[in-house]
Amino acid sequence: MINIPTLSQPCIRITGCLGDVIYATPLIRYFSKAYKQKVFVETDFPELFRNSPFVEWVFDINKNEKCPDQYHKLDLNEYFTFPNKARLSIRNMYITDFWSSRFGFIIPPDKKTLEFYPNDYDFKEFDPIGTEYICINPSITDACREWGLDNWTDLVKIIEKNSDIKIVVTGKSIINDSLTGVKNKSYHKLEGENVIDLTDKLTISNWHHIIKNSKVFITHNSSGLPMVGTTDTDVIYLGGAMHPHFRVPFRNGSQSYKLHYVHGRCRSFCHTDHSYNYTHEDDYTTLHRGFNTAGWCYEGKPTFECHPGPIKVWGVLENLLPNGLEK
Repeated sequence: MINIPTLSQPCIRITGCLGDVIYATPLIRYFSKAYKQKVFVETDFPELFRNSPFVEWVFDINKNEKCPDQYHKLDLNEYFTFPNKARLSIRNMYITDFWSSRFGFIIPPDKKTLEFYPNDYDFKEFDPIGTEYICINPSITDACREWGLDNWTDLVKIIEKNSDIKIVVTGKSIINDSLTGVKNKSYHKLEGENVIDLTDKLTISNWHHIIKNSKVFITHNSSGLPMVGTTDTDVIYLGGAMHPHFRVPFRNGSQSYKLHYVHGRCRSFCHTDHSYNYTHEDDYTTLHRGFNTAGWCYEGKPTFECHPGPIKVWGVLENLLPNGLEK
């Protein structure tokens, strides 16, 4: 039963990709404490908020549920353009700041810890407590941040050659989510003697538990990165064309806590550098209007040299694995 709200009772509306929505979780806590009451949430990922101690009720956009008009709606998805035609760019802002800045503030690092209060683990096909494993998230996304199939395949081979640890593969297909405009996404299929394929099998809560109980989680810039930020697990973050400052989740007030950032030989971070974001034809007027598409290197290189190779990633991973798992 929903309590009848007062006129000042806030309803936070937040939609988008799963990862982007996870970055908004510190603001749910922040608004709740600011208003000195629990808040209402309208979202397309209700599971992220239903168990939060700061949330009174969740309206599920997937079921066409909406905040009633009497709520004081705070829409994090409202876009606006500044008088000089500049606009907030999610590409080169820390995403929690991207959401909060449209309300005129950002919160300090010690308040930016990402939060998720999951349901109990109920996936019967895998025991995360009784298994020694790492978890990898080979999702297919923008070319500037995706680690290609060849890299993932070679990494699995290297791990299996040098260790007996199990490799849990996670990922989820997203097909034409018309309510939010999220584009189709998928994941690379990986095989191996020690590979356990859990792709398209997990709820958000069960995925959280899988990551939480893994020895190491490996991901590029995808929803896996903020999700691991809701746990205490070591993460190997595969670098790309975006500066890590804008994506690495804060834990314990720091972006370095249990983070192992592995990058390639190029560190220009061209996809978050405004000096690459213009055209001569329009006299630089696009400079502060968001970035171009993420399908190619802005320096014109045929490959993304910012991506690390599998051998370099293994060099970091082998130092994080528990003793006794070496072959």
